[in-house]
Order: sequence, then structure tokens, then C-alpha cells
Amino acid sequence: MTNNGFCKTTILIFFMVTIILNAQTFKRVIDEIPFNNGTAQLRNVFSGGISGVEHQFADIDGDNDFDLFYLNSDGSFEFMENKGTVSQPNFFISQNRIEGLNLRKWFYFLDIDSDEDLDLFIGGEGNTISLLKNIGTKFNPDFIIEIDTVKDDQNDILFSDNVSNPVFGDIDNDGDFDFFLGTQNGSVTFYENIGSSSSFNFKFITSTWQNISIIGGGKILHGASSLEMKDIDNDLDLDVIWGDFFSRSLYYLENMGTPQIPNIKLLYESYPQNEDSVFTRGFNMPRLTDIDADGDYDLFVSVLFDPTVPQTLMYYENQGSAAVPDFRKITDDYFSTLDVGTKSVPAFVDIDDDGDRDLFIGNEKFLTASIYFYENTGINSNEFTLRDTAFFDISSPLSLAPTFGDIDGDDDFDLVVGNFQGKCFLYRNTGSSTVPNFIAEGTLKDNLGAEIQFSTFLRPQLTDIDFDNDLDLVLGGFNGEIELYENTGTSGEYTYSLVQNYFSGIDVGDLCSPYLIDYDLDNDLDLFIGSRGGLLFYYSNDGNSSQPQFNLISENFIDFNFGKETAPYLVDLDGDTDLDLFVGNVKGGLYYFKNQTAVSIKQNDFIEPINEFNLSTYPNPFNSSVKINVRIKNADNYSLSIYDILGKNIGEIFKGELKEGEHKFGWDAKNLSGLNVPSGVYFIALTNNSIVRAKRVLLIK
Repeated sequence: MTNNGFCKTTILIFFMVTIILNAQTFKRVIDEIPFNNGTAQLRNVFSGGISGVEHQFADIDGDNDFDLFYLNSDGSFEFMENKGTVSQPNFFISQNRIEGLNLRKWFYFLDIDSDEDLDLFIGGEGNTISLLKNIGTKFNPDFIIEIDTVKDDQNDILFSDNVSNPVFGDIDNDGDFDFFLGTQNGSVTFYENIGSSSSFNFKFITSTWQNISIIGGGKILHGASSLEMKDIDNDLDLDVIWGDFFSRSLYYLENMGTPQIPNIKLLYESYPQNEDSVFTRGFNMPRLTDIDADGDYDLFVSVLFDPTVPQTLMYYENQGSAAVPDFRKITDDYFSTLDVGTKSVPAFVDIDDDGDRDLFIGNEKFLTASIYFYENTGINSNEFTLRDTAFFDISSPLSLAPTFGDIDGDDDFDLVVGNFQGKCFLYRNTGSSTVPNFIAEGTLKDNLGAEIQFSTFLRPQLTDIDFDNDLDLVLGGFNGEIELYENTGTSGEYTYSLVQNYFSGIDVGDLCSPYLIDYDLDNDLDLFIGSRGGLLFYYSNDGNSSQPQFNLISENFIDFNFGKETAPYLVDLDGDTDLDLFVGNVKGGLYYFKNQTAVSIKQNDFIEPINEFNLSTYPNPFNSSVKINVRIKNADNYSLSIYDILGKNIGEIFKGELKEGEHKFGWDAKNLSGLNVPSGVYFIALTNNSIVRAKRVLLIK
């Protein structure tokens, strides 16, 4: 095949790529990439994180084992299907949509109408209660709002404080569910079900049921509560476990009456009564479930008081009996997912120059922010291992957001960190590209010598916005706006000068987290913005690098409930030359959406089978240089060339004889004249006589 023939093929590839890029689709991925926390493999890696979860175990699919539902404090929720057994559960986040399911405030699954499937009560607007009826089956649920505002037998609205968790239980042993809710003064309001098991009718009985008075922490204080009601001691009546806003443990109230006539007495103010007693920052939510099918209840506890606590969902196994329980803590983190605390801000970079991208995540945790470092330890695929929870001991109050770039032109990555006060701190890499060593050099300053400071909760990005081969500085923050400091110096010696109105008119509300990248491959940078409200904005740059024109394409780039405080990062992590999406958020984890764009290239028209000779590249996309590996079966004359997306030969890497075996080359993103080429798609072609093997690579600056 001649070079002209290769050009025609390349143009065909470009045409097909252009069509596909106009319709890129993304699919959520949860467990495709292995992560290890240093001691064990993580599960449900890209859950997005766990934060102050309200939770309930329920067999939603009728397979006789418990599934798990949880609602995060930011309003996002998940359904975890048990793909294990009834005695050895194994929970995976399900991406199968349950029709009509919407967890907004508190929630409680139960079969309120005795039709052998689970219905759902949820907290509604204005502290009201709604009923979602299951009109599907026990195997395939389908929820519709049957009662928007639940009322009692007198047609009065039932109110339940949305920050509390009420409970249902058959307290009088008449075969139907009664309703209980904690009040602001530490008592319990009781509604008796005077209907039937198939048609409920709640009657208000008292707001001081059993004269219960819970005063949290031994003080004259009370607020929200979380109630659980089960027969804990196997005496056929219902007991109560109570989590209170002002209690750092749990209250245990035993029913000393009968199944028909309860007599509830406060027995313990700290529970369980052993060395594993619950002790957290406060407002604990208990749930009792026989998770291992051994005939007794086990205890699960989440912490609702503070989303920064290390406990996600605590699991206490009952190592006693059904009559004499002995709850022993097995783990503080039943979920075992990727979670760095709160306010996760991701950054991918090949910090050790081994050809794959490592992961750094800025966070907020216990009011002190740090940076987590996950090294990419995979061989032929991505696999991440936790190396540090406080990378180079970098810390700051409340929040940190990292961005990497070679700010001084010495061919290694330096680090700029935005903090809560709105300042940028430079950590210069005085080591090498393979063994980094970061030295704190203080705050970045502008061309006038003034400290660069923008907005609280600063979110910086180093990127070459004007394609002049040096790194500019883009800043977002709590004020919802974006600011640009152009590098008016050089790639080796930066000088940052404020550019007025570069992003004029863009305001996403609170907590703007910008990320610029050439998403549509038109040689200018497009703009993605995370926000406090959880939306993900996408602006297409329909101008150019010197005169941008950012047009809002979508306020909801992915139709998904991320929760709050999104922080996007786009990168081709899987090496298929399209951009995948990672999103940090207030819960402290990451969401991963894989780009499903399928590039159909008639490779047989110009590519020889792999057993003759092979070509591979990494990293891809690349920033400043790409490594090229060539494997030859038979010695012969070969040429290794670079073509642009229009099929023009812009670079010659090698031409001559290659022996059998493996050969290594590199391309520094320069053309035949030695000039830097712009960001975009290029083709690296290895040619032997009429046989061509080509790899598509993406240059991102």
C-alpha cells in the first residue's frame, strides 16, 4: 500500500470517528478495575462513596435472601443485590432499575397490604409521609405513589420529622403493622393500626407512648432519633433499640410485658453491653437483621451525625444466641468501597513514568484534608493499590484539590494544590520522573508578585489553554465562577497573569469544579464543571484557543444522581482513545462512567496479522511524549511514521532495518520541522513493504 493509500484509509477513519464523537455514550462501571487498600481488595469500588447512610435490609427480589438499600446524606441512594446466599451474603450495587423507586428522606420497606411483596413508606415534603405501593410482584417490584400524603383515621395528616427514622411493628400482636416515631422532646408517638393486615388505618393513640423519655448524653437535650423494633431476646414480644442525635452509643429498651400488652423499660444507655459497645460521634442508626441465617439477629449501625466519620456501616455479629444476644463488632466498614472521607477531587497522572496513570484524590476528613495516592500496579491492565493516605504529608484545613503538570520544564510532574482559603500551593518535584520528591515552595504568585487567591474551596487545573506549550492555571471555587491565569512566561519558568473575562458569563452556583479538555477533538479545550448541587455542566468551545466561545450544551451531562459537590475528571484510562469520566463528590468516593464509543475501522484493509509484526503505544492519551514498542518476527526494512488526522505525514521516527525481537522508540509530539504539534488525534504507522500496522493516539496538552 502506498502512502497515498494510507492517507485515504486514514481519511476514512477520520470520517467514521467524527460521526461517532457526535454521539458518545457513557456506561456506569462499578467493579471493572481492581483496587486494593493495602490489606484487602475493595468491593463495589466506584460506588461514589458512603456518607451518613440510612439503611435497610429487605428481600426485594423474592430470592429468600436479604438485599440492601441505603440513602446517603446527600440524597443519592443505591440498591445492593445479594448475589451470595442467605447465609453467606455478597452484596453488589445493582444497575437494574427498580421501577418507581425513589428514596428521598427516610424510608421503610414492609408488606403493608399482605400481598406477599414489599411496599415502601418514605418521608415526603414538609415532614409528611408517602406510600409507594408495589404493583409488580415479589420478584419484579414496580412502585407507584398510592398515597402522596398519608392520613390517620380522622383524616389528619401524619407527620414524621425527616431527619428521624420511624419504625413499623406489630406491638399488639394483632397481625398488622403499627407505627412509631420519635419526637423532638425524646418521647415516642404511637399510631395503632385499627385496620387490618391488608388495609391499614392508623389511629393516633399517644405522643408519650410507654412514658419513654430519652435525654441524649445525660443532658436536657434531644433532637432526631432512629428507632428499631425487633424481638431481640426471643421472648415473642418487640423490644426497641434507639439511636439518638445526642448519644454516642445506642439505647436498649426491653419489652417486659407480653406480645399483646407491651411494657417498655430503658435497660441500657450504652449498647451492646460489652467491650464492643457502639461509640461514635453520635446519632447512630441501628438495624437488626439475621444476615447469616443462623436464627438470631445481627446488628448493623450507621452514623448520621457527621459524614466525615470513618464508620460507614458497622457490622456486629451476634455470637450469642437468639435469647441472649452478644453482639461483637466485625468491621467498621461493611461496604469496603473506595472512599477517602468527603469532598473527593480526583487527578490521574503517571507519577512514576511507568507507562500507566496513577490516581490521586484530594479530600476532607476529620476537618483536615489530605491527598490519597493509589499507584497503578497493573501489568497489562489497570490495577490500583493504596500507597499513602497523606501523600508527602500534605495537609490543610477542610479541603484539598490536586492538579499535576510539569511547571518548570524538567520533564517530571509538579503538584499544585488548591485549599479551603482559596490559595494555590506549589509542590515542586525535585526528584525525577520515576522517583518524585515534592518540596513545598509556598503559594503561587502572579506577575505582579501578589499571592494568587480566588475563592474558598479552590479547585485548580493546570492546562495549556492557549496551546503555546506552557501550562496555564484555571481556577474554580465556591463562588461558582472560573478565573484564568495565563502563563505569560515559558514552559520552564512560569509567570501567571490574570486574564479578565475569559470565562465571563459562566456561573454554576456554588462550588465550581472546572475541568478543561478537548472533548470533541476540534483542537480547542471544552469545559466540564462540577457543582455543589451535583449537576455536571458541559460547555462546548465553538471558538478557538485564542478566542474561545463556550456554549452550554447540558447542565446534566450524565443523567445520573451524583449527589452533591461533583468534581469531574476525563481521561482515557483503558487505552481505547476515547475519554472516560470519573466524578468525585461530597461522599468521598468516585463514580466511573466508561465511554462506550465504538470505533469501527476496517483494519483488514491495511493491517497485517499480529504474528508478523506488532506495534503498541503508551500512555494513550499522552501529554508530552508517547512510548512506542515494536515487536518484529522477521528481520526486514521498516519505517515508523506519524500521520495527522487528515492523513498527512508529519513525522519520521525511524527508517531502516529492524532485527527480530522487540524495539523501543518514542515520539515527543514534534513534526518534521521540529515544531510542537497541537492537541488532537494522530496515527503512528509501522510499514513493511505494502503492509501497514497503525495505532491511533491522542495528544492532550
